[in-house]
Amino acid sequence: MRTLLLALCVLMAWVLAGCKTLQEMTPAHKRAQERTQTLEQLQLSTMRFSDEYCTRIVEAASRFQATAAIPEERLLAQRWKVTQCQSVYIDADGPNPALNTLDIVVLATLSRMAIDDTWTTYGDRVEFLRRTQHELEASAWQLASPMLSPAQAEQLHDIIDRWRARNPTVRLVGAIHFTEFAKSIGEPGAGEANRIGSIFSIVNLNPFAELDPAVQEITQTRQLAERAMFYFQRMPNLVDMQAQAYPYQMAIQPETRALLASIQRVSLVGSAANTLVTDLPSLLDREREALLRQLTQEITGQSATIGELSGNLRATLEAGTTTANALNTMLENLNRLTAQFTSSSAPSKAPEQPSGPPFDIRNYTDALQAAAATAQQLSALTQQLNSTLPVARTVTQGLIDNIVRQIILILAVLILGTFGAALAYRLIVIHVQRRAA
Repeated sequence: MRTLLLALCVLMAWVLAGCKTLQEMTPAHKRAQERTQTLEQLQLSTMRFSDEYCTRIVEAASRFQATAAIPEERLLAQRWKVTQCQSVYIDADGPNPALNTLDIVVLATLSRMAIDDTWTTYGDRVEFLRRTQHELEASAWQLASPMLSPAQAEQLHDIIDRWRARNPTVRLVGAIHFTEFAKSIGEPGAGEANRIGSIFSIVNLNPFAELDPAVQEITQTRQLAERAMFYFQRMPNLVDMQAQAYPYQMAIQPETRALLASIQRVSLVGSAANTLVTDLPSLLDREREALLRQLTQEITGQSATIGELSGNLRATLEAGTTTANALNTMLENLNRLTAQFTSSSAPSKAPEQPSGPPFDIRNYTDALQAAAATAQQLSALTQQLNSTLPVARTVTQGLIDNIVRQIILILAVLILGTFGAALAYRLIVIHVQRRAA
């Protein structure tokens, strides 16, 4: 009995093994294995391409960032690096390798369009980034070429162009995936998803549909672990780039701008104070020389004015002397004239006095001429006095002030000298007395 049971067990094991061997030898199983291997190879290629894509984008955006003149440009370049790297890693880490490849193609193409359409205002500074985006787009289409037929590639181009025509100003295209943006333009149409040769048939493709359920679960679990490990290994770089964006974002805030402006003003004040301390000795020397030069020029100018005033005063005194002489002459003529009138109007009975010289009309003429000359000289004297009095007052006031200051200085020196002499004498006497004692 035991022998029979043992024989049955061996027979059943042989039958089961033969069934599995026969199943593995079927063409359907071989096609499933080949397709699984192809998709796994495509997944690995997509992951490698995502690393290359992120590295080149970071390099190109950093070059543009180095030439940025304002914080807004640096923040834009940093955001471009973060969104591009994060999007390409998410696209490469999906469960469907075929759909992952389509998402990367869409990302590279739309990113190139965004650079060409909305970054043209930056001129030649963005040229390296633009050229890098063109090269990455070509590499993405080359990555998808084993999976896409010419008709499918043309259909994908048409879908992308139609979406861009409807959204010409969108800059950040990293979060756009193939399935979402295709739906936004009405794709796929009725029956398009199940039509053989359509690009949407790739979207609904299950890479593990023909595998044994147990093998399918094991394969999916293994790939999930690989995808999780892939993303976690690249997460520190993403976090680092995101952290670098925070200072740029803070720099464009109004409060930060006001704070930086205040700090700059304080720095300028400190620099000005340092410059003042450094240049103060030379500045004082220059100002002292300028003051001495100005005082010398003022004294020279006042000396010339005093000399001119002295000349005017001398001329005025001479004119006054001449006027006095003319007045004296006029008074003498008037006295003679009065004497003549007095002698002619005296009573006839009085004894006849000795008369002066006989009446002469020329005396009146001389008197009038002297009076006219005197009036002219008085007018000229008045004009000279009017012109010289302000200057004389200013000069006199300055001279008086100077004399008063000198007198006060002399008195102060005399007082201090006397006090010092008395103090010295007192000290000498005390010293002599001490020595005598």
